[in-house]
Amino acid sequence: MPQITSALEGTFHPEPRCDTCSYVLPSQTAKTGLRCGFDYFNSSYIMRKFQLMQHFPEVHPYNACGSWTDKPKSLDPKSDSGFAAFNPDNSSA
Repeated sequence: MPQITSALEGTFHPEPRCDTCSYVLPSQTAKTGLRCGFDYFNSSYIMRKFQLMQHFPEVHPYNACGSWTDKPKSLDPKSDSGFAAFNPDNSSA
């Protein structure tokens, strides 16, 4: 029986709902306590600093949309900051 349990554990996917989405943002200013962060995570690192929470729509925990994911895309796989890392060896100056 343990083999069946361990095989099923690897295939579990959360239900597509806003409260299980990787883009969800907790917000004290939202009536529902949640805001959709899809646009936040898909904007540049610098633009994130200028966006207020009020710019992101409030969502209910039980809603879902076509942008739902449990693994948000990385802005730049080479850098944690969202900027491309400068490599002087690859510059064409």
